[in-house]
Amino acid sequence: MLKLDKLNTEFNRAIELIKYTNGIIFLTGKAGTGKTTFLKYLLEKKYKESIVLAPTGVAAINAGGVTINSFFQIPFGPFLPNDIRLSPKEINKNFKFNNSKKELISKLELLIIDEVSMVRSDTLDVIDNLLRYFRKDKYLPFGGVQVLLIGDVFQLPPIVESSQWEILSHYYKSSFFFDSKVFRKSKPIHIEFKKLYRQKDEEFISLLNKVRMNKLSSLDLKTLNSRVKEIRSKDQYITLTTHRKAVNKINTSRLKLNKNELIQFEASVEGDFDEGSYPANKILSLKKEAQIMFIKNDTSHSKKYFNGKLGTVYEITEKQIIVKDNKGELIKVKPAIWNKIRYSYNKKEKKVEAEKIGLFVQFPLRLAWAITVHKSQGLTFESLKADLKDAFSPGQVYVALSRCTSLKGLYLESEIPLKAIKSQFNVLSFSKEVSPYRIIADKIAQGKSDFFFKESKKQKEIGKLNEALKYINKSLSFYSSAKLLKFKESLHKDLYQKKNKQNREITNSLRFSGADKKLKMEKLIKIIEANYNLLKNYIEMDMDKESMLETLQSQKKSTFKLLNNFTNEESVSKELSSLLTKEWWESLSQKWKKVLLLNIEIIDIYKNHIWLTNEWNKHPLHAYKNYYHKDFQVSENLDIKKILIHLNNLDSIIIYGIDDSLEPLTYLQNIKHLEINCLKSEGQHTQERYTYDFSILTQLQNLKVLKLQDLPDDADLSSLKDLKNLIYLYKDGNSSIPYLKNLKVLKCSGDEPEMRKDDFVLENVIILDIHNDNDRVTYDFHNTPFTLFKSLKKFPKLIYLEIGRALPEKHRDFKIITELPNLKKFICITKSIKVGNRSIKEEFNSISFNDIAENLLEKKVYVSVDGKYLTPKISKFYN
Repeated sequence: MLKLDKLNTEFNRAIELIKYTNGIIFLTGKAGTGKTTFLKYLLEKKYKESIVLAPTGVAAINAGGVTINSFFQIPFGPFLPNDIRLSPKEINKNFKFNNSKKELISKLELLIIDEVSMVRSDTLDVIDNLLRYFRKDKYLPFGGVQVLLIGDVFQLPPIVESSQWEILSHYYKSSFFFDSKVFRKSKPIHIEFKKLYRQKDEEFISLLNKVRMNKLSSLDLKTLNSRVKEIRSKDQYITLTTHRKAVNKINTSRLKLNKNELIQFEASVEGDFDEGSYPANKILSLKKEAQIMFIKNDTSHSKKYFNGKLGTVYEITEKQIIVKDNKGELIKVKPAIWNKIRYSYNKKEKKVEAEKIGLFVQFPLRLAWAITVHKSQGLTFESLKADLKDAFSPGQVYVALSRCTSLKGLYLESEIPLKAIKSQFNVLSFSKEVSPYRIIADKIAQGKSDFFFKESKKQKEIGKLNEALKYINKSLSFYSSAKLLKFKESLHKDLYQKKNKQNREITNSLRFSGADKKLKMEKLIKIIEANYNLLKNYIEMDMDKESMLETLQSQKKSTFKLLNNFTNEESVSKELSSLLTKEWWESLSQKWKKVLLLNIEIIDIYKNHIWLTNEWNKHPLHAYKNYYHKDFQVSENLDIKKILIHLNNLDSIIIYGIDDSLEPLTYLQNIKHLEINCLKSEGQHTQERYTYDFSILTQLQNLKVLKLQDLPDDADLSSLKDLKNLIYLYKDGNSSIPYLKNLKVLKCSGDEPEMRKDDFVLENVIILDIHNDNDRVTYDFHNTPFTLFKSLKKFPKLIYLEIGRALPEKHRDFKIITELPNLKKFICITKSIKVGNRSIKEEFNSISFNDIAENLLEKKVYVSVDGKYLTPKISKFYN
């Protein structure tokens, strides 16, 4: 089984795009970045019902697919936009798909097109038109099929005859696929593989990249052409050249010079396998000591050869070939099988199947003193000789050079002229259109949300409501919408009704009369006595062990069936079905057990005070900390069933003294109020704080109130933006505040609570409370809290504003407070505030605080300064 590089970020993103999204993807990368390996991995994993197409027969066979033209029956001539042959009236006449093909197209989920750089722009538009028509969805690109385009536009381009381009050029900017109408309109995700697996030589990698981008300097070209060298005869190498005639000439002449006996092997061809798609020579002519190349990977367990591996014929008979590789290892070669396939849809199994319609059997070898650049695409060589003086196509030089693993292994027949290194401007321009990570991440998140939503609906349909709830919570952890929230609400209702029904059944079943209980107990005792007597008799009779166990097992089932009926253990276990399990509880660390047990003990008692009072001695955190420091011990003889029920219903929780991951919180799906204290230990001078991954909290989609105290300076709160139901946020520390669209209450404190310009987009906030715990403010206004007071305009619904030890001067546009349209209450603390070495009152203000207070009081705003309620009369004498 193929394995991908787990550390390759682009591989992982591409897999997630395929698994969770349905959009069009263009996957590219330099030669040697693993595009072919990735394709084979996709085919092996079968994430979706998919087929693979390629522009040429050999490319299709190598990719395990079929050609574009044969699958869609597209003639090789040009197609114009709105071509009459693609109109609803004519399409069935020109594209005579049988019912099997039509059904396959309708059920298709993923269409992969390999070597897409060689696909013409009009061909991609024809595919788009055909899929829209036969899938009966004319509005979605490719009729709603996800399309994965794999290739490198800097490699071999489409082959277009000049007469055909004369026609097409009136409608297309270029012949490349990316200038097709469908590609430009649909704006696919453009992802690039960057990690090179073929080359490790940094100098060579740099040279290849410059050839690719057509940025070779004269010095670079000189370095490249310094590889014009004679190869010692004992070295094993292959020659790449641009024309087939040159390849045939080299191979034929080198074979003639070999004086050994010529032996020929004829391929076996069965079924539908046209000659143009033969993956190897039908007649393979070889001699002992002839240089060959393997043209297929070794599928056996030993994996002794791969596509592109060079060797020498060591021994040859009419029935056997033994090859010696460049390390001296002998490889016994067996004939290989290539299948030509036809895709069809299996109605019974409801899946796409690859039906074998043709068979080609031949030794996977070809003479390899030389091959064309075109045939070398996708291969790797440790040593090669390139004859590129007659390069005629953009990308040819790059493809040839990039087959080699190092500059040391590269030899040139002659110097490469600068004019042979071609890259078209539109290719260079298109290559820069790689999708930013943010867009890819958003697509994946949205795709995962949709994926888990579908799974949730599926589980609901089959009656698995707890599973459905698990999947909808997963869906909401990636993306939230009214539709998802409504669906979750309906699940909660269904679960509530189901639990009520179960509870009624449990209650009814437990209402046994005394007589019923006595009767059942007597019956149970009789069965147990009978089992005992039976066992005693079997032992005395010396019955064989197997028969005895079988009979006892039957008796045991009867006993337990009655026992379950009597105690209702089975029904009780159903009632307690939850994400929380005994196994989960036992997997927790002692610290987490302690925290959760404390919350059961304390939060339920004190949670009524969370909103109603600010008295410290009554606040749950105060009581919680006191309790925590009493060396609370976790008993080993706990009633775990009772604890799990309590935790499942817990809606408020305080986290204190935890240095582990916050992951156990994700099981508490009813949490609405959460407080986390990051301080490692009590003490006035303590600065050490726990660093948590707050992205875990995004799974708590019911969370409404979040308090984060004593945050470390580098705390990352950006992921909190995904908490769509959060309406109250308190944070203590200098970390920036994320954009929380539905937030209504924002309270911040710290030595210098940082409020950046980007933070001021919380348009639904009605209460804003900013406190600076330091009694001095740094003189640099750009770093002090609330530098940009004009941003308060973005709080149009603000009713309550409180500022502690952060009174702004003229530099901070303090006047803006008087312009807040809905302000009802303004509180500020100014005591001991200094800027640099000067008292804040020594600052010369363009508008005095007296004027601001008067203005607010005239608008009937409650104003309090340093604990004093101001009336118009008091405010006049304040300054």
